[in-house]
Amino acid sequence: MRSSVQPATDPAFDEALARIRELSTRLHAVVDLHDARRTLLGTRVCRCCSRRFPCPTVQHAAG
Repeated sequence: MRSSVQPATDPAFDEALARIRELSTRLHAVVDLHDARRTLLGTRVCRCCSRRFPCPTVQHAAG
């Protein structure tokens, strides 16, 4: 027979997970915005800032 005792929830842990989820979503949105595109000459540049890909934003996001 198993007991039905549930572990106590920690509000600080739940808030930390929510914050991690929010930051992860924002990071993915930034990386998606700074995706590469090809120019007419065949080079790759950032869609957002038009710098050579990977742009500094993508480099910093990658760590």
